[in-house]
Amino acid sequence: MRKILVLLILNCCYGFIQAQPKSTAQLYGDLFDVVQMQKIYPDGKTFPDASPQQQPEKIMKDYEALNNKPGFNLAAL
Repeated sequence: MRKILVLLILNCCYGFIQAQPKSTAQLYGDLFDVVQMQKIYPDGKTFPDASPQQQPEKIMKDYEALNNKPGFNLAAL
């Protein structure tokens, strides 16, 4: 009985952890690091608090395509 209770608790905890939304850093990875390190915004809170205009996957795909071009400057966008 005790093992079943422990398994139920662990299962509930696992579901809770999986249901948590990803952070901005998790969604945007390298882009997040670059934006924060290059101080694209005047503070470290603007980018994480921003509402994206497109899906994160599309943003990252576009960023990766642009980032590989010579002379790419994120701050100039």
